[in-house]
Amino acid sequence: MNNRPYTVFVRHRPVRIAFLIDIAAFPSGSPRYGAVLNAVVDFNHTKWGGRTNPIIFFSGESLAEDDWRHLELADVDCVQAFSPLPSKLVEELDDRLGPWSIEVQDVTKNSNTAVHVECYYTVPVPPTRENVRQFSGEKFLMFEFTPDCEVVIQQFVHRNFGTFHQWINGKNVARRLAGLERLLPQIEVQTLRISDRQSLAAAICEMAGDPPGHGSRRPLSFIAPSQLPFARVPKMWSGTASRDVYQIIVGDEPADFSEHWNGARWKGVWPDVFAHQLWLPSVLAAEATVRESLTNWLARFTGYGSSENRRVEFLSTSWKPDALEDLRAAVCEGKVRLPSECLKVDQLAEQRQKAQATLASARPAALLTQTADAIRYTANSQQETLTLGKPDILSDESNPDGGWMVDVQIEQMSRHVSGAREQHWWLMPRRNAGGFLQTFHGAARVNRHGTFSVYVERRSGWTVQRQTELRLGLPPQSAVVPLLITEPYIRPAFNSDFRCKALQRKPQISRIQISDKGNYLRGLIDMFGNFWTAKTFCERRFWQHLLRKLANRDARTDAKLQEQIQNILQGEFAGAAGVVGEQAERAAEKILRRVGSRLAGRRLTFEQCRKQLEKLAKEPQLQSLSYPQGDTIVQRNDTASLTEAEMKEGLDQLLEAGVLRLGVESRCHQCGVPTWYHVDDLRQIVVCPGCGSSHTLTAKEDWSYSLNSLVQVGISQGVLGVLQALSELATGFASSFVFSPNLELLRPSDQRPWHEIDVACVVNGEFIVGEVKEGRFSEADFDELAEIAEVLRPQRAVMFIPHDKNNAQVESWRQKMQTRLSPHGIKAELYTLPIF
Repeated sequence: MNNRPYTVFVRHRPVRIAFLIDIAAFPSGSPRYGAVLNAVVDFNHTKWGGRTNPIIFFSGESLAEDDWRHLELADVDCVQAFSPLPSKLVEELDDRLGPWSIEVQDVTKNSNTAVHVECYYTVPVPPTRENVRQFSGEKFLMFEFTPDCEVVIQQFVHRNFGTFHQWINGKNVARRLAGLERLLPQIEVQTLRISDRQSLAAAICEMAGDPPGHGSRRPLSFIAPSQLPFARVPKMWSGTASRDVYQIIVGDEPADFSEHWNGARWKGVWPDVFAHQLWLPSVLAAEATVRESLTNWLARFTGYGSSENRRVEFLSTSWKPDALEDLRAAVCEGKVRLPSECLKVDQLAEQRQKAQATLASARPAALLTQTADAIRYTANSQQETLTLGKPDILSDESNPDGGWMVDVQIEQMSRHVSGAREQHWWLMPRRNAGGFLQTFHGAARVNRHGTFSVYVERRSGWTVQRQTELRLGLPPQSAVVPLLITEPYIRPAFNSDFRCKALQRKPQISRIQISDKGNYLRGLIDMFGNFWTAKTFCERRFWQHLLRKLANRDARTDAKLQEQIQNILQGEFAGAAGVVGEQAERAAEKILRRVGSRLAGRRLTFEQCRKQLEKLAKEPQLQSLSYPQGDTIVQRNDTASLTEAEMKEGLDQLLEAGVLRLGVESRCHQCGVPTWYHVDDLRQIVVCPGCGSSHTLTAKEDWSYSLNSLVQVGISQGVLGVLQALSELATGFASSFVFSPNLELLRPSDQRPWHEIDVACVVNGEFIVGEVKEGRFSEADFDELAEIAEVLRPQRAVMFIPHDKNNAQVESWRQKMQTRLSPHGIKAELYTLPIF
């Protein structure tokens, strides 16, 4: 990281908690199921942002794929369950969501105890004057239930509008907790007392008023308790559903309630969910008086009598179509006729999938910089402590403490990024970032945008005044990729985390080291200065040809030497089992790579370079070039041969970078041995290093170019191909790029490297590993890359090959690799490297 100031953006928001309810442990319709669900709903109606927390019903070893999609879009920070979780599910939660806490509050052991959600990582939202003022309603709605009121009625009101815990004292007066009792006199309250289905229907009619032309009762302007979780919440909730529909969701099954609770996310109907949809239990849906009151309710919230009235959709996963149609007709075709229809289950699923796909694709490159409520800080070193404020919700004297999240976006300072300040940010992969998250010295996670979410809290008391801080300890960029490999798993921040006892995973790679090839690559990158300059010389045919020729590694020389080695091997092992045919060819290639760096380099004059340029210009060349790179087809129209002026400019750049060395070759007059003298060593009278005699340079000597020794060795080791592969990835990145040179991987029991990887980098938050092939390759190379990917768990495994080597067989090898890696959530890709 460069030693200059960098920007950190921070935004306060509520903690997002996923509640998992195992319907095998809590069967639908059982008293315990109702107790757990009521406790979760009650918790969410009284905590900041709580109504946005997903509730997932599941059974078995995993979740349904639709539930996974919902959790990933909800981007939850924590997971709370009420029965022990299967180890397979815990591992999937850790990999796919990366929560900083997975906690189990096991309530299966005592069925006689009331359920209360035990979670302290939140901010309470009481009905204070400031919180209620955030909404446009006039009166805060309070419901009172008589002791004999049916449970299903209380559930209907509680789950749609929110209620507070109450009891009836001896004077038949509803009482509540002391803190709430103190707050209620400070705000204007509308109380509705409910004892049975008739009084429930009357309450609904009072809230809704009479439809236009059917009475004079005006609708009640109110604020429901279910709206409180959105008091002073950042404006970050959005959806894709049309607002021209009001939905009635009918049924008692978990899937029906899930649609009511979780569907609000993709429909974007927060914070006043009841103004867009209503959950209706089966018993009440069959009640005639309730059906009549629903007509009034729908008339109000569909805009009946106006030019922009909404239609009504009835939907259920548990009711039969005929029964649902009867309900629709009874409610919408009576005294008031409302446009309506019954939505089929497959229609609902299609709407949900389209909306989720739209939300999933929304990944802004600069999330917080485009948000008005983000706070900007300036940091100066890798170790920083930023003093944070607290969210507005904690400004009330009656509500000073709590725990919340801050989304954090950190500017990435690197010479390998281009562009203006504050356009490049640290983006990391969720699945591998355990070691990197130690940056924050506490509970943190990678969110779905690739930036970070960190838990902070404020606790005060007689003896403690804890200041809210954000601690940063950014690792050197050279350590980032090694951290992804050797420390990929999240370390639980608290001992109560279920992973501490249910998930004991250790990395399969214990050590990494930069290979010799990686050291040569690093030196070559340092010479070029950046990837964009290097790319210019790696992808052009002339420069590749010239550099290889100077390294004495042109195609003709390599082919001839490899054939000689292969013939020797076959001759030595003729008739013996082992090294024959293809094995001899592969062995010869490896030997050539080992000894190639020992070959003496060549020197070329400017005139010889010009002749090489003319020779290549005479070869047939395409006017345009099209080649695949992953899912993208790249089209190049700049494939014309280099001009002599461009060659001169390129030679100057290579000399300035130190890739080329300038000098003169002079033959000794005494012994006749030619010697090349670098320009720094030149004098008019030079000394022959062979015989030691002196002689004068003549007017016939020409300036010539030779390779820097590091570059020569690197080219012999195949570094140009790796450099080009990294350059292609770096060129396409939008916000974040960090890489490591070629790495050797060692497992805990290994004394020698298990494998070497050519490419290991993070591009826009995706961990990529790859293999680069400049010459011969086979299906075995794809198998080797797949084996490495299964252990390292990147998001993408990429095979890089010359663009003219791509064919149907290569694509079939890639497809086999994809089939092997798909169960691990890894994408197998093929990148072809252009030469033009």
